[in-house]
Amino acid sequence: RVGDFHGTLRGAGAGEDGTVIEALPDLAVNPNLDGYWRDDPLESPLPWPYLLQFVGGEGTVRDLAIRVPPPPEEGLRPTQGWVELFEVEHELAGAILITAREPARFDVNRVRIVGEEDPESDFDTTLLAGVAIRGLILDEAPEFPSGFPVLPIQGRHQVSRSVFHGMLSGVALGELGDADVAVRGNETSAFIGVDLLDANRSRVRISENRWVLDALAVNVLLNLEGTPSEANRLLIHDNRGAIGPYFGLAQGIFFWDPWLLAAPGGSTVWVYGNDLEVGNDTEAALGGIEVVGAGSLLVSRNTLRGRIAAVDGFGGVGIEVDQTTGCTAFLNDFEGLDTGAGPDLHLSLIH
Repeated sequence: RVGDFHGTLRGAGAGEDGTVIEALPDLAVNPNLDGYWRDDPLESPLPWPYLLQFVGGEGTVRDLAIRVPPPPEEGLRPTQGWVELFEVEHELAGAILITAREPARFDVNRVRIVGEEDPESDFDTTLLAGVAIRGLILDEAPEFPSGFPVLPIQGRHQVSRSVFHGMLSGVALGELGDADVAVRGNETSAFIGVDLLDANRSRVRISENRWVLDALAVNVLLNLEGTPSEANRLLIHDNRGAIGPYFGLAQGIFFWDPWLLAAPGGSTVWVYGNDLEVGNDTEAALGGIEVVGAGSLLVSRNTLRGRIAAVDGFGGVGIEVDQTTGCTAFLNDFEGLDTGAGPDLHLSLIH
């Protein structure tokens, strides 16, 4: 873990004959019962459960590989244990963490990150996230109106031309504020391609990625702490991949910003030029593209293939839009998508 890093961490390449950083098992990490994030990432006696931790600064990580191997013997897990949602976890939370108190700038480029199978893990892996870019949740941080102490991460960040394999999320974003983040040109085989939890006044571009995923290509959940997710701009374009079926619950792209407040969050969402196969010939997935609570929405020139079906009355729709202030949808291709009895396109509560 390093604070206020200014420079480049560069290897000799991400291949087998390049630079490989391999995690040792049984890492002692912060065991705070209220969550490791309640302690300062640099001053806590034990580190957060991430292998490489950058706390502020301006830097580049490139041309190297990181591997989190399976437990070598019974009793040794990737970490000695940390607490999340009152449960003890032993996976590494992430290979690379980028967080900051002040605006920062980081570029992760041409990095290969591999997690391995861990039979003791609830997620069957030694690693939860490849690259995590997230704000700080600290007791002494300035409080949002809801009283949830969040210090969002600011600045410009990019994860590009990298490979992620065998983990829960290839790229995990969280608690963004006035940030500009690009996730582009990556190859991911994992449970989720890109995960985004809470953002405010931020621009996130997810483009030109290639995915082979179990459950979700892009998962965006805003407003989780009850404060407005205002004026975000999310662009998801020119990605390709196969998703699911994950017991019939897989989806291609999911955006959720519920109208829990007097007015919607006002995020602009553009989803265009994506080619996604959801489900397969033997098992259906839940849905293709679902957007709930966007301030303004464009869905255009997407190709959806595969097979989807509703589960307990939910899903079963190629493109589903709900609780959205404005929506433009045109030139989407459903020809290769089998929706059974469900519609290709469903619009509800469009204002």
